[in-house]
Amino acid sequence: MVWWYCLGSFIAGGLVGYLLLALYVRVIVKKDSVKSGKEIRQLVNGWQLNLFRVIKVLNLQRDKALRRAEAMDRSLQGISRKLGETAELLKSSQNRVASLEKQYSGLVGRMKNPDTSSNKQSPTPSAPSGKELNKVNRKNELVSLFFTIPEADGSFYEEKGELVQDERKHFRIKPVPGTDRGELSFISGRFDQKAIDNIDYYLFPVCEVENTSRRESASRIVQVVPGSVICSSGKWKVDKKVTVKLV
Repeated sequence: MVWWYCLGSFIAGGLVGYLLLALYVRVIVKKDSVKSGKEIRQLVNGWQLNLFRVIKVLNLQRDKALRRAEAMDRSLQGISRKLGETAELLKSSQNRVASLEKQYSGLVGRMKNPDTSSNKQSPTPSAPSGKELNKVNRKNELVSLFFTIPEADGSFYEEKGELVQDERKHFRIKPVPGTDRGELSFISGRFDQKAIDNIDYYLFPVCEVENTSRRESASRIVQVVPGSVICSSGKWKVDKKVTVKLV
């Protein structure tokens, strides 16, 4: 009789396991909001579990997951390729910028230190270009430099100076030969009104302004006393401001 109890226990255990498995599959399938009620009934109908259908659905889900993974991998490869191309373009741009900076430095160096041998070969010196800086004439005296507007800190960069004065150039620096100093002057012209309208940028950094109360009606700027500047590392810094008045 013992073997009847063993057989019954085995059958009861199998049945309980089957019912628990069916319940577990049913709970999992219900959590999948993508599946319709018909698909759920095909997998689990009450306590009836369609094992072959479950295996088929699992295979389909696995294949779908593999396809998604392959699509994501292709997308990541495309992004990686684009990043590589962007990095190459950035590197090429950086090299181009470095080359341009090197050329610019070379040009500035040649302009600051012109080749004296070429000057000896030329009987008649050519007219200076507008961007030549700190050039020495035949008497070894520095020529004047003209500027439109000072920097915010009240200084003038040598490289921004022009050797030729035009109506838009309001300031002139005349270097003192043999020293690092120069005379700063304000040049009045037909663009004085623009300087008055933008007095904080044009005048206040390098000028002591008289008659500021007449700013609204003034149309001209007249220099009263010139100022002075000191050159340091290619930059002219104001030592004494120019005194001007509004008229």
